[in-house]
Amino acid sequence: MPLICQEHTVAEHSAEYFSQVLLEQTELLDTLNNWPMGWRAFEGIFNGRPLALMIIAPIPGGWEVKALAVHPASRHRGVGSTLLQQVHKEVPTLVWPNCLQALAERSNSLH
Repeated sequence: MPLICQEHTVAEHSAEYFSQVLLEQTELLDTLNNWPMGWRAFEGIFNGRPLALMIIAPIPGGWEVKALAVHPASRHRGVGSTLLQQVHKEVPTLVWPNCLQALAERSNSLH
């Protein structure tokens, strides 16, 4: 079963919904609870459960990745690079920080 990537509408339940994904990045729970206006969230779902979360924010001329989290048990399996690739298809003006460049390069379509 492939990873399903879709935009997530941040709401009151979002922190609880992503709590297992954010086990080691709990600071992002606060971001979800105090969602900045204009930011967007994307999720990677497998077997009906969230495995990954990407948060992006508007910048002049596009969007920037602010955070990428993958469930600890699902790391190093291509989940993060797949989510980055799928979001980049939906948001072609997406840019990411240098710390995500190696992840981006794992996908043939991102350079």
